This record gives sequence, C-alpha cells and structure tokens, in this order.
Amino acid sequence: MIKSIFIFTLLAVAFTHPTIHDNWPRHPECIKDKPPRIYSYHFHVVFDLKVKDEALAFRKKFAEFLNVDLRLERFQCDDIYFLDTKPLCFFDPDFNPDKGSPWMNPEWAILFLPKDFERIVSWGFQNRGNLDIVIHPNTGCDIADHTWYVLYGGNPRALDIEIFRREGGPFPDEIFKTTDKILADQQVNDNVKRFIRNHESNH
Repeated sequence: MIKSIFIFTLLAVAFTHPTIHDNWPRHPECIKDKPPRIYSYHFHVVFDLKVKDEALAFRKKFAEFLNVDLRLERFQCDDIYFLDTKPLCFFDPDFNPDKGSPWMNPEWAILFLPKDFERIVSWGFQNRGNLDIVIHPNTGCDIADHTWYVLYGGNPRALDIEIFRREGGPFPDEIFKTTDKILADQQVNDNVKRFIRNHESNH
C-alpha cells in the first residue's frame, strides 16, 4: 500500500517542463510500443547559485544517508550512465552548465541502479527542502529519458536537449551483463516498471 501511494505521488509530479530544441528526430527503436530497458537512474539537484550552499549541504546530507564517503574514488562517477562494479556514485557539482549538461542551471547528481530507486527517490523527495530535484532513467533513449520519463520535485527546470540531437537508441543487452554481479538476488521494483509503462502510454 505504501509503495503504491509513493508511486502515485511520483505520478503527480511528473509533468512537462520547458524544453528547448524539442523537435529533434527520434531513434526508431525509442518509439516502439515496448519501452526500452532501464539500465540506471540519475537523481539531479538543479539550483541557482544563490542557494549554492544549501544545495551542497543537501549533497553532503544525502551522502551521509547512503553511507557514502565522497572522498573515496569508488563513490565518484567515472561515466555518465554506467556503474560497472559500483553500486552507486556521485557526480561532482557542475557550476558551469554550458559544458554540455542539458540542464541550464548549476547541478549535482547521483547515478544509481534500479534496485535502489525507492530508497533514494523517497529520501530525496522528503528531504530536499526548497531545492528542485529531477529524476530520470537511463535507457539510451536520451530524449525520452529527459522529457517523457522525468520526475520532478519542486519547480520544473528549463532543459536544452540539443546535446541529444543524435539519439543513440536503447542500450544493447550486452551492457546489462556488467551489472549482473551487483544485481544478483535483486529484483527491479515492479511498481517502478509499471509506472514507466503507464507514463509512456499516456503520451
């Protein structure tokens, strides 16, 4: 029951945000009836510089909740999408969004696997204060990941998807083998999968 309420709460905040360059052609494999498989998720905190200290304090608090020592290399993200043998990792704060981020404001982010969706997203929503958060899956269909599948806490943030103008398409099955060890005896939350399917069918 609690899980169902949580998913419905996420549905209530999953709405359209301002998007720039939103008419790029889609990869044909990304618009089929069957949704692409979710490899990982990004949890973004997108903020204005005037609340920089609050955003960084939230990052530290989040790391403490997850028992993450941000000084250790094993918790520092090496890749945008893939975790390999890392169960989760943190990206460094980006105060210069012109470097290639689709978000048009400073941000920091966490990369995590589907098995940790409920734990991370629940805590993030309940502890964000006045900060704006964005959660989206990573499937290889970048445009859909950042527009159709996105969840918001707080205010929607402007998004420039120009960097996704050459959408690569769903990740191949081979890349999922890199997390077999991490995912052993772990099952992706059925409610999360149901939410993604229902959200896509509404567009």
